[in-house]
Amino acid sequence: MNTADELSRQYVSLLGVSEHAASMAANLYLAIKATKDHVEAQQEFAQALQRIAHNEPWAAEMVCKIAELRPSASDHVSAATNSTTGEGDQRHTPFLANITCPNGRVTVTVDPAATVARATVRSTESTGRWADAARRATIRLVGNRVTVVVPEPEPLISHGTTFHSAYGSSYYFGDRVTVAGDFHVGDRVTNVGRMNAGEDGSSRLEVNVTLPLGSGVTMTTRNADLIIHGALAELDLTTLNGGLTAGVLGSVTVRGHNGSLTISAVQESADIETHNGRTTITTYSGSDARIISHNGSIGLTVARTARGRIEARSYQGAVTLHGVRGRYDLYVDARNRYGTVPTY
Repeated sequence: MNTADELSRQYVSLLGVSEHAASMAANLYLAIKATKDHVEAQQEFAQALQRIAHNEPWAAEMVCKIAELRPSASDHVSAATNSTTGEGDQRHTPFLANITCPNGRVTVTVDPAATVARATVRSTESTGRWADAARRATIRLVGNRVTVVVPEPEPLISHGTTFHSAYGSSYYFGDRVTVAGDFHVGDRVTNVGRMNAGEDGSSRLEVNVTLPLGSGVTMTTRNADLIIHGALAELDLTTLNGGLTAGVLGSVTVRGHNGSLTISAVQESADIETHNGRTTITTYSGSDARIISHNGSIGLTVARTARGRIEARSYQGAVTLHGVRGRYDLYVDARNRYGTVPTY
């Protein structure tokens, strides 16, 4: 367990904040962590910093320095592992996590007290294809990069119900059916995504990654949801159906299709393109925002410290911007199919 002095020294070394800011932040975090587990404590710590940053200069310094920090290159190479649990041996170094997970739930926790990256992959089942996928997962650590790859579960068709195609044909499999991946009918391939009548794999795989302050994440998924606790320096997410729930992000890039995106704060930049699903950013204080959707709605609240260009466009969905009216320091391009949208 880190003492306040140890944690304060880590903040000074890693973030470059003043000793006063580091001491105040260390005491705040440890007071919160005394009654909560590290995931809840980290989330509350990040929220507390955001709340008091307007009135407390030391908190504002912490928030700004966390956002500025980016994963840096390291010459140190750690031992690689093929197991489903890995731990690095660097100290006071941000990490870049590369995550590939087709389904399930991925949880990333940025822990101010962490000095190493940790990752685990597990299944909620002890046997079956989801358990096999978890066992075949790989976690590798090289320098300040941790790479987590969860393979696709084995394709499965369990005898089940009747599948009706869009062209009127019917295919009978028995009493229960689960189809994973592409559904082949003759030479034709029909991607059915999550056509599950007997089995739902959306939460049967769990990936948990813990990172030090200043770390970033790159993730590719088809259906997995991503949950981020704490202040993450950078996120690059490519998803088909998975959703995103995040606390504080320095910069964020998302290429998605159906999942909803809920972000508490973006401090530098946002580049988001989705087809369906709502995009909500509670506090935006960056210098470049581009949020494009086809059918999904967009909700953005802009802080007084934001600057630069804000582009928010949705063809079918509603666009709601708060904090931009009368802001001549911003260039705002907000519209949908009906033209410009009201701003507040």
